[in-house]
Amino acid sequence: LREARFAEAESGAERFLQAHPAHPQAGDLRYLRATCAYRAKAFERAAGAYRDFLRLHPQHARAAAAREALDDSLMQSKAYDEASAAYASLLEEAETSRQKALALLALGDCAAAQEQWDKAEQTYLRVELLEASDDLRPAALRRLADLYDRMGQPDKARRTRDDLRR
Repeated sequence: LREARFAEAESGAERFLQAHPAHPQAGDLRYLRATCAYRAKAFERAAGAYRDFLRLHPQHARAAAAREALDDSLMQSKAYDEASAAYASLLEEAETSRQKALALLALGDCAAAQEQWDKAEQTYLRVELLEASDDLRPAALRRLADLYDRMGQPDKARRTRDDLRR
């Protein structure tokens, strides 16, 4: 994995898991297998591997990281409805404004990818209005400006970029 030989590492982990499915390090190897697929940009395969990992090892130390990678894998593989559901769940579980803002940004990205312009706009605006998420406001404004460009509203895009510069 460190040498970016993802196919080889994934294959080795898979062979070991087939031979020793109950090994004490099976969780680590399942996570490795999923991470290799993710880094190789095989997002559909990564999503399946992360699902297996989370189903078999829900209490593993890397479960939170696996869930984030699963959600991103769903987004990258264009499974927008499933990704939106996952991000909505993260939003409900969020304990901090930052976590809420990150989930909202992802929900906005899903809506924008599906050309649900109004929904994406409202979602990005929610991020911009959240208190205690100052570091994510610029990202929300940038995405909002890009969204306005895609919607064919250059005046709104310009005003949003002006807000971003301020």
